[in-house]
Amino acid sequence: MRRVVYGRWEGKGLGEGTSRESRVSIGVGAPPVPVFVSRTRMSSDATPPSMRRCVAGLLAESQFFPDNAGNDGRAFAAVDRSAKVPVSMSEDVADVRVSTFDILPDAAAVPDYDPAVYKTLLESTKAIPWKIDWAAMRFAYIGPQIETLLGWTQDSWVSVDDWVSRMHPEDRDYVVNFCVSQSQAGVDHEADYRALTADGGYVWIRDVVHVVRNADGEVDSLVGFMFDISERKKAEQDLLRLHRDLEVLSFEDGLTRIANRRVFDNHLESEFEDAARTGQPLSLIMLDIDHFKQFNDRYGHLQGDECLRSVGTALKGLATRPRDVVARYGGEEFVLLLPETNAEAALDLARRCRKLLAQLAIPHETSTSGPVVTASFGVGTIIPGADATIAAFTEEVDQLLYAAKRGGRNRIEAKAQG
Repeated sequence: MRRVVYGRWEGKGLGEGTSRESRVSIGVGAPPVPVFVSRTRMSSDATPPSMRRCVAGLLAESQFFPDNAGNDGRAFAAVDRSAKVPVSMSEDVADVRVSTFDILPDAAAVPDYDPAVYKTLLESTKAIPWKIDWAAMRFAYIGPQIETLLGWTQDSWVSVDDWVSRMHPEDRDYVVNFCVSQSQAGVDHEADYRALTADGGYVWIRDVVHVVRNADGEVDSLVGFMFDISERKKAEQDLLRLHRDLEVLSFEDGLTRIANRRVFDNHLESEFEDAARTGQPLSLIMLDIDHFKQFNDRYGHLQGDECLRSVGTALKGLATRPRDVVARYGGEEFVLLLPETNAEAALDLARRCRKLLAQLAIPHETSTSGPVVTASFGVGTIIPGADATIAAFTEEVDQLLYAAKRGGRNRIEAKAQG
């Protein structure tokens, strides 16, 4: 058994204001493990006997007590209460102040210490302990729980190649490079990856790694735990999916499920700038369902909502290029933003929209524009010049729309700007 007392001694015998580390070692054994720190101080006129009593008191706190077999008043002895192991300490000083002492026992000094108990505890947890010999790059140990989790037997984990080969290909390069670089630098680290199971599936693993160095400061081994974080990853992915869904909803009209006004405004701004830079035409179609208030009064708001959904879906089916935007502009008004589309093509698409509404044949008995739902259209095209603005462009198309409404509805008004 071994117990070690570490302390800092300060005194005139060492030179005024100087200090050094002192150590008392009891017996022999493995390197000690810290238990607690005790502090005391003696007066400046302390005598060696006072010093002995002070240190003996510290030892007594840890079940040590003094043996008065001193040595010229400059040494003292103490024995372990249980093992009666002698301890000695000498300081050739006349004035000593004792500050910080650590009482450190080794594992053998811990009552009823049994390595098998700790091994059993480790292997009964869900966390999987492991150790890798750095020089050999081989597993020195891995817990038997690994077979329960991944299906691979404990003895199949021989080298780091087994760890690498049982990692998802998409995770492999990053995780291996990261872990190697951190280990070489002596930095403790964590890594998440998908581990291959014996039946071909994957389990999310978090490796928590501690780098062990030898006496020369070189990497000796890696020790750590593997944790199954599949449930955590699933929760994270569900949360991410929910976030994406909410993001989609923030850009989507809740009723018609097409783009909302916010999306249209953002795209109009970027496409207007792009058209000004490239000199390509930008076209805009604005349409408003004719006599929609009367439709709601006659058929009810639920049928009114269904009408808007049908119109939105139909319009979306006509503007299908990646940069085309079909959006609900507000109420019963819709817009189609058409990048790199000239006036002729935009007018043709407006005519197709008008025809499609007729084909939907949504009854509208109180409309003066026909027996089914119709719409009025304003169509504008622009190649933005230096003085052109988005506000002026949209205002002109909006005026074209209202010109169509004033002209009898169920018609198209179009104009191309410079």
